[in-house]
Amino acid sequence: MTAGAQIAVAIVKVFLGTAFYIVLILVARLFPTAAGMMLTFPALNGLALAAAPTKENVEGAVRTMLLMPALNCLLCAIYVLAFLWLRPAGALVGLIFALGFLWAVITGSFVYKSVGISGRANQTYYILVCSVVFLTLLLALYCYQPPRGSAVFAHAPWWEFLGQNAGRIVLFAVCLSAVVAISDGLSRRFSSSLISRLLGALGGFPLVPLFGLYTVAAANGNALSHRVEIFGSLAVSVWIGPMIAFGFVMSFAAALIRLDLYGRHSSWARRFALAVPFWAACFAAIALAVLLLD
Repeated sequence: MTAGAQIAVAIVKVFLGTAFYIVLILVARLFPTAAGMMLTFPALNGLALAAAPTKENVEGAVRTMLLMPALNCLLCAIYVLAFLWLRPAGALVGLIFALGFLWAVITGSFVYKSVGISGRANQTYYILVCSVVFLTLLLALYCYQPPRGSAVFAHAPWWEFLGQNAGRIVLFAVCLSAVVAISDGLSRRFSSSLISRLLGALGGFPLVPLFGLYTVAAANGNALSHRVEIFGSLAVSVWIGPMIAFGFVMSFAAALIRLDLYGRHSSWARRFALAVPFWAACFAAIALAVLLLD
């Protein structure tokens, strides 16, 4: 394949992935009280796994990727709880940059030191421990009954809704471009192990969720009391997201490896299509969680 053709394929991947993300946020508006769960929705995780050049890269990426939902959840929770405690007039921009820097330092150390969860037994144990901790925190905050409100304007026309989320869409496209650049370009220049760790880390890139928190926290004409209600809802539902992401990463990666979609006649598009039912299962889990919490 010529260099021009490779660039064209990369552009198509970014376009299709971003188009999927647009559909995702349009579907997500059907669950207005599930905004906290959507902060760690495994959209980029799935695209990173689908973009992995080999099934060995999928196995390696999972070891690092499993660390990302828990880390991102904790960072988002820090911001949410800080907002509820401080009740600022603005969006705590400095805290967002600090959390982004902290993510970069922690994730960079994971990639550099080859930190990850290896072995199916260890991965299962890790997921169980994280799930117990997150469920405990969820129940504690739910029993405390913080003010709860919706962060999604479900009744706005779809074109206005997309306009309100244009920043998220652009940032998602930027993150996906980084994933595609690593899987399609850098995979020929660096070791397979490093590529796997980078894909695992970037699959959990928190730029989009942190920007989402910023847009909710910014005044934009909304009274402080309304924003506090929204963050009260986020404080409860944010703990469910990582458990859904864990299930997606483990099941989708297992399907990719078992079906071995990396032969001569396989393509990234087929792996992307395979992710769709797993994303649908995530939405089903979110819908069930909304029913239980409401």
